[in-house]
Amino acid sequence: MHNICRLEIQKLKPGNMKTIFFLLIQIITVVQICGQSIEDLLRMGLQMADRKDYQGALHAFSRVIEVEPDNTFALFHRGRLRHETDDIEGAIEDYDKAIAIDSERPNIYYNRGLVRSSAGDYSGAIEDFSTVIMLNPSEIAAYYHRSANKMYIEDYKGAIPDLDICIENKFLRSSCYLSRGVIKAYFDDYEGAVKDINIAIRKNNKSAEAFFQRGYAYQGCEKYRKANRDYDKAIRLDKEFPKAYYFRGLLRIVSGDAEGGCYDLTRADELGFPSALGAIMKFCR
Repeated sequence: MHNICRLEIQKLKPGNMKTIFFLLIQIITVVQICGQSIEDLLRMGLQMADRKDYQGALHAFSRVIEVEPDNTFALFHRGRLRHETDDIEGAIEDYDKAIAIDSERPNIYYNRGLVRSSAGDYSGAIEDFSTVIMLNPSEIAAYYHRSANKMYIEDYKGAIPDLDICIENKFLRSSCYLSRGVIKAYFDDYEGAVKDINIAIRKNNKSAEAFFQRGYAYQGCEKYRKANRDYDKAIRLDKEFPKAYYFRGLLRIVSGDAEGGCYDLTRADELGFPSALGAIMKFCR
């Protein structure tokens, strides 16, 4: 009897058959998998994943791994599906195993970097994307993701060279120009920030974040009318943007519009912006 078929039949135990429906599902699965070769199961897993039948795809790849624990293709795709279904720990486990078997495949490090980043392990993600770049320097997406994770840990200077490479290679230029503009504003290069964010907005004029960040840069340049217009635009694009209400509120207050400023600060507080209540207590009593 085929090893895969034997594994599936062994699972059909009375203790697992809680309902007739569950039993039928088990039988259907056995019928689908029994007699399938490893190649058939891998193909089936990919097809199920394309149809977004993630549980079916996970099942197919898992059966391959039970028979061939060192099958990096199955481990890679099961890791990808586990990430897709929010099984972060399982995804990292699969990628770790795949890397232990084959440490020269950049796509495994790349995917593990994405998972680590989504789990808040930014240093681990940076390490993975750096390995991708070492193995394949032309993988521009790795520079982009490494820059984002560097920004998460406030390594802004380290992020700039990665963003420069993305911009030179025309990769996600709107996002890269915006991120570089944000960093320039952080280092008080407000004019440089405005130039970068102008390009980001030309490429994507529906980004509330971009208008907010340009408004902040204009405010740093003491161009308050332009700053206010950009805060207005950011709020029109996203009416629940607490940061934009907060900074527009402060700008309105220093410009003499206390009523409008206090309205904005109150709205920012309602939306959960942490500094808003303190500003209300200071300016709106």
